[in-house]
Amino acid sequence: MNYLYTIAGAFLMALSIQQVLEPMELVTGGVSGIAIMVKSVTGAWFGDSVGSSFSYFQGGIPLWITTVVINVPLFWVAYKKLDRGVWFRNLFGSLCLIFFLAVLPKGDLLSNDYMLNAVFGGLMEGTGLGLVLLSKASTGGVDLLATLLLRIFPQYSIPKIMMVLDGIIIGVGILLFGIERGLYALIVIFCVSRISDVIIGGFAKSLVAYIISDQSDGIANEIMEELERGITGISVTGLYHNKNRTMLMCATGKKQLVYVKEIVAKYDSNAFVIIVDARETLGEGFQGLGNYIR
Repeated sequence: MNYLYTIAGAFLMALSIQQVLEPMELVTGGVSGIAIMVKSVTGAWFGDSVGSSFSYFQGGIPLWITTVVINVPLFWVAYKKLDRGVWFRNLFGSLCLIFFLAVLPKGDLLSNDYMLNAVFGGLMEGTGLGLVLLSKASTGGVDLLATLLLRIFPQYSIPKIMMVLDGIIIGVGILLFGIERGLYALIVIFCVSRISDVIIGGFAKSLVAYIISDQSDGIANEIMEELERGITGISVTGLYHNKNRTMLMCATGKKQLVYVKEIVAKYDSNAFVIIVDARETLGEGFQGLGNYIR
């Protein structure tokens, strides 16, 4: 199922990038944003007057070629730095995206209405991204680069590094295509963020998982070690069997919820798990209480 999620997600992302965002020149960050700019700039190089040898490049260098060129060195470096399982999942997601960018026909899926393209393109790409992240994979690019840069700048988080990288790409896009298209690109980014978050973990900003299992020690240790999330153990009594157990309570972000459920299933497929929305989560690992000090 994870592979199917990755394939379906990569297809939706490629469809959005190839037939919605690129025709309108909406640069939303990431490798796709770089590829859109490269295609636009090189379009003047490969005009109608080029020979048959370069006819494939009429209109500019295809998106998939730029994506390959950027990802190859990143994956080469990542192979030496990342866990093999994580590396392969990222590689598979990236190859799926590249494949669909290469085989999907060029064209404008929607009309020339910028708002319609921004909203619909964002919804489509956000759904695809959510499916990819749900499968514990990514499509490489800026995500992978941020993971590698984290080793150099451990004082920053991956989201903060990605925000800086995407901000630079979007800024160049604004210089190239103008402020109006840049503002529409921000609408795309908002839609992508909101929809992908909903796909992964619902509408809540954070979640709380209550886990009751006979293997609570093993589950708690792996969550703390692998996800670096704190766990609270609460002594409870199951009245049906009159049995004392330790119930685990774990506050987690939406993206980590997939891993929490996977760890629980690994130790005890019969565990009892309750996942609830948290209106607001304050403290270490989430929003600091210091923000409320005046």
